[in-house]
Amino acid sequence: MIAALPMYDRVETREETDRFWSLISQGTGFSSLSLSRDQDLWDIWRHPELILAQTCGMPFRVSLRESVNYVITPDYALDGCPAGYYNSVFLKRRSETRDLSQIAKGTYAYNEELSQSGWAGPITHLLQSGLKPTKLVQSHAHVASALMVAEGEADYCAVDAHTWRLIQRYDAFAADLCELERTQPTPALPYICSKQTDSSEIESLVLDAFQQLSPKDRAALGLCGFIKIDPRRYFDVPTPPTPDEMTKISDMC
Repeated sequence: MIAALPMYDRVETREETDRFWSLISQGTGFSSLSLSRDQDLWDIWRHPELILAQTCGMPFRVSLRESVNYVITPDYALDGCPAGYYNSVFLKRRSETRDLSQIAKGTYAYNEELSQSGWAGPITHLLQSGLKPTKLVQSHAHVASALMVAEGEADYCAVDAHTWRLIQRYDAFAADLCELERTQPTPALPYICSKQTDSSEIESLVLDAFQQLSPKDRAALGLCGFIKIDPRRYFDVPTPPTPDEMTKISDMC
């Protein structure tokens, strides 16, 4: 058996994440099972005995839709987003005077090519506006993308709105960054389980655990509730070209 809640698992909120999982696991029969933090995410998401994990909307859409069960979606009560939805925030250095239309041709830092908030949402937003980066640099993590911009290694990046809240809360370099624009909302990062796991049972355990979670822990995790979203809403989200494909697209402006 395996479980993981990796998507917003910062050191500063690890105790709260563990307490939330402890409340969930009490009903699974595996209360001694700790969250996995040292395995490859794809190995976790595709594990045949996955009890619960959080994934990103893009992996769910393009690679996991046939191999996992959807459970439920957390609501982070993000500005401008319906319950259970999120969006991406374009960031630049605070000293930078250019707007997105001007800075877009610069160097764009992204975490992963299968990230909805770091790649798919922002690139779709740019392409719909007739824009594209001249150079791409992969950071492998949202926080790393933001740090690259703060330190001048990239001109701009995009991170999901909840990650941006956490960066502002915990990372001193956030003071060197400011927002450019935000993308349109898409369904937030879903909770999933294996095909062999009863998703309805796990959903009930998650909801019960949330009710038991202290207000302080909810605030630390940014959790305001959970929403059941039709999985088709995830599958309808546009998938843009990959980074390799983007380099072959001629300038549009």
